[in-house]
Amino acid sequence: MMENKELKYLTGLNRVKNRYESGYFFVEGKRLVESAISYNANIKNIYATQSFLEENNSLKDLIEKKNYTINTILRKQLEKISFTTNPSGIGALCKISEYSLDSSKNNKWLYLDEISDPGNLGTLLRSAAYFNFTNIALSKNCVDPYNPKVVRSAMGAHFKIELYLKVELNNFQNNYCVFGADQNGDNYKNIQYPKNLILVLGNEAHGLSKKTVASLDNIISIKKTGFGESLNVGSAGSIIMSHLSEI
Repeated sequence: MMENKELKYLTGLNRVKNRYESGYFFVEGKRLVESAISYNANIKNIYATQSFLEENNSLKDLIEKKNYTINTILRKQLEKISFTTNPSGIGALCKISEYSLDSSKNNKWLYLDEISDPGNLGTLLRSAAYFNFTNIALSKNCVDPYNPKVVRSAMGAHFKIELYLKVELNNFQNNYCVFGADQNGDNYKNIQYPKNLILVLGNEAHGLSKKTVASLDNIISIKKTGFGESLNVGSAGSIIMSHLSEI
């Protein structure tokens, strides 16, 4: 049985301050733990209920094959740690990876300007991983990418991408062409894109900030061909990343 001190520590990871002070975040659910193992995430501990282990022998064997220690936990303890109302029975404590802008050589970036909704951020991270936008920079006022809702929505993307936090857009201006998505821009399909580029997506309610717009080289948009006022940032960003992934 888990000691109260460890339980208190894991429960505290639901708060952003505690995540960054410790350098760890908690992922939960069979699929996310499988992703963390498959992509060689830096896993410190794995926690599972006895009933989950009895019902998931193949995952238990994989964990043991990878030489991870399984810490058996009571369901009532996992419910205190979990951000969901009905946890599946397994979770993992993973290291928050840190990267340097100076060392990155990726030619395509996604820059997120004050994205506030955890679900939207999770969707964007998932799409970014899918379309191979593996370098993602977030402005200082974005929702925390290790927020439990973001982690759940991203469906394992955290283990395939590099996240750079509290980044100023002007860090990229000398080496990249900066494209911002907005309703009033040029059709994204009609643009000749350079090799080195950054796609900038803005806040759900307010769009791109004035400071960000001043740093753009071009504004692009998705032209409406049917019904609806606009697309949410998760949908719009995914569509544009799909197009840019083929360039």
